[in-house]
Amino acid sequence: MKLLRTTVAVAALCLSASASLAAGLSAQVNTGQVAQGDSFQLVLTAKQATAAPDLSPLSQNFDVLGTSQSSQTQIINGQRSQSVSWIVTLAPQSTGALTIPAIHAGALSSDPLQVQVLDASQMPKLQGTTGISLSATIDQGDHYQFQEIPLTVRIETAQPLQSAELIAPTGDFELTQTGQDRQSRITRNGQPITVIERDYLLRPDTTGGLTIPAFTLKGTVPDGAGRRSAVSSPFGGRDPFAMMDQMMARMGRPGGMTSPFGSMFQSGKPFVARSDALTLDVLANPNAGTSDWFLPAKAVELHEVWQPETPSFREGEAVTRKISVLALGARPEQLPNLSFADPDGARIYMDTVDTDMVETPEGTVARRDFSLSVVPTRGGQVTLPEIAVDWLDTASGETKVATLPAQTISVEGTVPAAATQSVAPRAVPTQSAQSYGPVSLGLSGLAFLAAFGTGLVLFRRRRRTSRPVDINSRRDKAHVLKTLRNAASASDQSAFYQGLLELRALSDPQERTQIDTALAQLDRAAYAPEQSHVSTDLRKLLKTLSVRRSSKGGLFRRTSTDTLPALYPRNVT
Repeated sequence: MKLLRTTVAVAALCLSASASLAAGLSAQVNTGQVAQGDSFQLVLTAKQATAAPDLSPLSQNFDVLGTSQSSQTQIINGQRSQSVSWIVTLAPQSTGALTIPAIHAGALSSDPLQVQVLDASQMPKLQGTTGISLSATIDQGDHYQFQEIPLTVRIETAQPLQSAELIAPTGDFELTQTGQDRQSRITRNGQPITVIERDYLLRPDTTGGLTIPAFTLKGTVPDGAGRRSAVSSPFGGRDPFAMMDQMMARMGRPGGMTSPFGSMFQSGKPFVARSDALTLDVLANPNAGTSDWFLPAKAVELHEVWQPETPSFREGEAVTRKISVLALGARPEQLPNLSFADPDGARIYMDTVDTDMVETPEGTVARRDFSLSVVPTRGGQVTLPEIAVDWLDTASGETKVATLPAQTISVEGTVPAAATQSVAPRAVPTQSAQSYGPVSLGLSGLAFLAAFGTGLVLFRRRRRTSRPVDINSRRDKAHVLKTLRNAASASDQSAFYQGLLELRALSDPQERTQIDTALAQLDRAAYAPEQSHVSTDLRKLLKTLSVRRSSKGGLFRRTSTDTLPALYPRNVT
């Protein structure tokens, strides 16, 4: 009987030990209250070797942003003990009381925990320390959809920051940091204050009332009690967050703000500071009823460059004209695509469209370049029409127009008394082209060019956009070539001319040179005086083109010297 009682006692002791081990995974969080959009740390600690914890139950209420592992060994009075900890960074998926469920690591498990997730506006503006403030301000005045609005975040601190991370909010807007952080010192009530400012550009995506949630500053300040002790944990026993700080110091703390914050990676007292939320009324396009295009900007100008700078215009010879649209306080995607109709006496061919963006102290400068080939079709005076772009001055709220005045060029060649044959005028638009009517308002370019430095030189950093290559273009060329051969056999100059235009749209720049020459020859024949008219041999003209059908049919073959132009050239600064 005594033996039986002893056996039962031993069995009970074993069951008790087994239950203790099953619950031997401690779980602690560094805060019981967190703002939505913020993250916090869950520390799981085991005092014996075990498998890694299964974190899948956390996905029900949290996003796991990262995990790390650390182990510690202690020897006290000759007794050796070892523990392992896992530090899990979590972001809550919703507000309210969220439960961290029991986590299992091998035979061990933790107890459930609960955290309270609040809207950032319900959280204290400063937690964990004193003497730190965070504020955000925007320029006053009217604000428009897609406008570039300056926003400044200001940090004031009466104590040094060991590390800090500024977290910008998200929403129906875009925030872009500009320039470098600025640091200065002021004195308030006899106490020195460090001031740090960071600039952003805010672009609202919607109209109506818009709320910019609070900015959040997280970091550490020196702990007046000195370095954390492994036995000074408010949870009792060793402090897992002191261990976490030490581990992060060895790894290098990610995400911290660069200058002017130093990163000494020392144990310190954590803090969180928040700004007030901002509200503004975002206005829509004031001319929405009359114009679909909307370009809010600080300034807009049009420029042109001829290549060569002082060209000689001759009938049938192409001259390159580059027209640039420049806008201060806008993005390239906000700039319009222009269309260019043929004037009387010339053909306009679109070659390339390039875009660029440069950050300046005054704001973003967006640029779109249209490279055109101007081919006179007769001699005499040829007038190139005015080009105009509507835009909204965000400073005054006025609708303005940037213009490139009309200009007349003198062309060497035959001046017809009357055109006996003509080809219908046509426009050569870019994708999503929009045309603009003539206007009388202009813009003084003095302040605008001053903001751009030396004008065009400022745009030396190119970020070109290339139109996608059609994988079926070779088959399309074969089809167009067949059309050209049929038109040549039938001496149908109109069909042949249209076929050349289609072929030009499918060709590379080297091939276009030959096609432009052929088009110019047809133009000269069309506008020549009746008495001097000579029929063009279309078959002979077709043979001069550099794009030919292979002997096996169907495809075109490039010459051995033909090369594809480089895509996305390297930026040069």
